[in-house]
This record gives sequence, C-alpha cells and structure tokens, in this order.
Amino acid sequence: MHWFKKSSRILHLVIPDLLAAHAVVSPDLSLPALGKLLSRAQVEAWEYPHFHSSLFHLFGFPPSSPETLPIAALSRLLDENNKEADGKFYLRADPVYLQADRDRLVLFDAHNAETISMEEAAQIMCELNAFYAEEGLIFSAPHPKRWYVQLLEQPEITLYSVNDAVGHDIRNYMPTGAQQLRWRNRINEIQMLLHQSPVNAARVARHQLPINSLWFWGAGQLPTAVAPRWQQVWGNEEISQGLALHTQTPYLDLPKSIHDYLEKLPAGDYLSIITPNHLELLDREQWLISLEQNWFDPLLACLTQHKLDSIWIHTCQDKVFKITPNKLRCWWYKSKPWQLFLPAEKE
Repeated sequence: MHWFKKSSRILHLVIPDLLAAHAVVSPDLSLPALGKLLSRAQVEAWEYPHFHSSLFHLFGFPPSSPETLPIAALSRLLDENNKEADGKFYLRADPVYLQADRDRLVLFDAHNAETISMEEAAQIMCELNAFYAEEGLIFSAPHPKRWYVQLLEQPEITLYSVNDAVGHDIRNYMPTGAQQLRWRNRINEIQMLLHQSPVNAARVARHQLPINSLWFWGAGQLPTAVAPRWQQVWGNEEISQGLALHTQTPYLDLPKSIHDYLEKLPAGDYLSIITPNHLELLDREQWLISLEQNWFDPLLACLTQHKLDSIWIHTCQDKVFKITPNKLRCWWYKSKPWQLFLPAEKE
C-alpha cells in the first residue's frame, strides 16, 4: 500500500458488501459507473480480507486476525464517551435472539436490539451482575444495542463477530480455545437467566422477540493510539467511529451523496465507510442503485475533471481497486459489467 503526499486529494471507500454475492440482486442490474471504475482500476493485492481487519489497518494499527481485534474496548470508548484508556479487558456481550431450526440453533436476529429500552437493558444488567459478582465479571449496557462485560484478564478463547454469525448455526461460531468450556457454560447459564427474566416475559407479552442469549466477541484492551492518518473520516458505523476517536481523527456522518462534501474538500487523504443499514440490507438492489447514483457516478465525473487525484475502493476481500484520472483516459480498457468483478463462488 502506498500513501500519498498531503498536496493530493485522495478518497478511500470501504464498502464491504459491494462485491458480495447477492442472491436477491438481479444478474442484469446495470451499474455503468461502477463498472467503468473497476474496469479502469489498477488492482492491488489486499492482505486484510475482513471488514474489521481492513479498518484497523487503514487506521494504522498492526495487522491482526479479525477474531483477536479489541472491538469491545474501542466501541466502549465511543459508548462511554471516554477518551482515556483504562487498561482493562472488555468483551462485547451483545443481546441476540437464537431460534431453533430442526437440528440447528440459528443466530436469527441481532437487530431486535433496536427495540430494547435502556430500562430493559439496565434491569438485565442488574440480574447478570448479581449472578456473576463472585466471578469478578461486570456487565454494562451504555447503549441498547451494544452490551459489555469487563474482565480481570484476557480470556484464552477465540470468538467470532456477531455480524459473521448472524443467520448461521451457532455451533460453527462458539468459543474455542483453552477456556472454551468455561465460556460455553456461561453462555448456557445466561440463556437460563434470560429465560427467567421479567424483561423477557414482558417482551413476549408485547409480541416482541425475547433477548434469549448474549453474543460474546471482540475481546481485548484498548490498543496504543497511533498518529491520525486521515484528514476526515465519514461513516455511520461504530468501530470506525471508535478508531477515529482513539486516533483523534475528525469523524463526520456519512453524507447521502458525495456531492455534499466534494466541492469543499481541502487537500488530504479521506476515508469513507459505507455499510448498509438494516433496511438497506433488506433491499440490496436498491442500495446498490443508490450507491451508483450518489457515489460512483459523481466520483467518476470528479476523476474525469481532476477534482480528485485518486480513489481507492476497498471491498474487504483480497483485492483493492485504485482509480486515477490517467487510468480513466486509457480508452483501450473496455468497460465491463460490474458483475464480472464478483469473486468466484467457492465449491
């Protein structure tokens, strides 16, 4: 990866779902601006083929596997509005709904947390903290969707992101490692506690999904801060926001369209994280069309007019696409449909 002098205007786009296989997207969907950008790109190898690993690397932190990234400590930094590292170990303990499906137990939903009130979260925290007081575990819920447990030491287990596990049989994503039995037992204990909780009785009475389990992931301490790399970061995603806060990088809400920011950008390197929200996940085709209209089409025009020196498109797979005005002038590179850049399906 080559970084640019500050007299340039460089935009990096991180769009992890861009080139994922979308069964609900028409194979004939036309995205000509995206197709042209990818066709004229210089393609480079990318050694961090996971969303969170890509984010950590782009912010200048040492490379690490996604299972060992200290996600909890970073997002807690944001949720607790605390800019100081406290040296303690944290785990995310996110509220989820597990559903039995024949011989499988599926992490059916991690979005029902949007219906959880702070009062419900606080009551469950009291129940968990009373039960685990002697073990030194301290549960907290500063955000209705993101819950935490503070530990005495780094747990000797491998844990998997809730985003990777949702929609799948949890047997393939359970804790593994030296302390796996202890943590699997805790998960079972917590499920029994939640089953008995008055919070869930009230939720079921209101025809809401119960909170029938917690998902542990993102263990670790807050990493040592590094110097800011970006002039600004744009997004609506908590891990990048935590990384920006930790590196003292300005973080702005993701604009609906790049038009909102492009005309007033001074020289520098910019990072934009574009992830679909819950509603956009339900209509991926419309999300892609919106990206074409609000991002790829205007970015193509900006490169043509030399308003940007380059853009980099990170799909969090094994390749990154770098596009420059000079590359766009290479007319002999025929524009291809964007679908040709989808990764080959694994057998």
